[in-house]
Amino acid sequence: MGERRALPRGMIVRRGAASDELAAFEVMRRATHSEADWSHHASIRRHLQTCSQSSFWVAEEAVRFGSPRIVGYARAIVRDRVWTLTEFNVLPDHHRKGIGRALLSACLEEGDGMDADYRFILASQHPDADSLYVRLCGCIPRLPMLLMSGKSETLVIDAATQIDDAVLNRRTLGAPAEQYAQAETFLEQAIVAAPEYEKGHYYLGLTMARLGRKEDSERELALATKLADEANKKARSGLRLNTPDVQPPNAQP
Repeated sequence: MGERRALPRGMIVRRGAASDELAAFEVMRRATHSEADWSHHASIRRHLQTCSQSSFWVAEEAVRFGSPRIVGYARAIVRDRVWTLTEFNVLPDHHRKGIGRALLSACLEEGDGMDADYRFILASQHPDADSLYVRLCGCIPRLPMLLMSGKSETLVIDAATQIDDAVLNRRTLGAPAEQYAQAETFLEQAIVAAPEYEKGHYYLGLTMARLGRKEDSERELALATKLADEANKKARSGLRLNTPDVQPPNAQP
């Protein structure tokens, strides 16, 4: 698994229990900005608690006053010797602290003990997580999902169309390696036109990993993570500046 990073003070990773399910659900809602309802998730979570060859690990943070709180969790199952990561969420303000790595390592080690021969992850579009999947799990991207957005005057429409053709349309190109090489060319062109476009670096990193260029892939994924962090900081700063000074209900003047 490689060298493990020490967890922040007061943080532990432990096996999850049925009593942690609601807290884990709330972590998922906050981490993914989801409006999911607990009633739609309770039954499947109860099933995963009782089914065989499943893993559930949580990251728990001690607080100065009150009970410890769950700030992240990971869940995986093994079926027909295939290890599958089914859930993996860490609260945004706890990213890049070694918590995700510790959770993922716990699930991987348990999966290896269940005689899993293969690993499968239906990945998100978060560069931090996807970088871990490449570096820690040894997973190679197989089917990229390309989503490009932005102001119309900054989008490189031709490049975006060509990327879609190169990666997704197998009728226009030959072997898969040729598709990814073509995608790499068009992604590099898109980045030249918009060097601060985080998703361009993200998809380029995944494409390079598929081509076996691990160091180049990690460099692009790290840059995508940096750009995403900078964008999130700007968004949080703008939110603070634009938040009106409103007293909560029943507050005394």
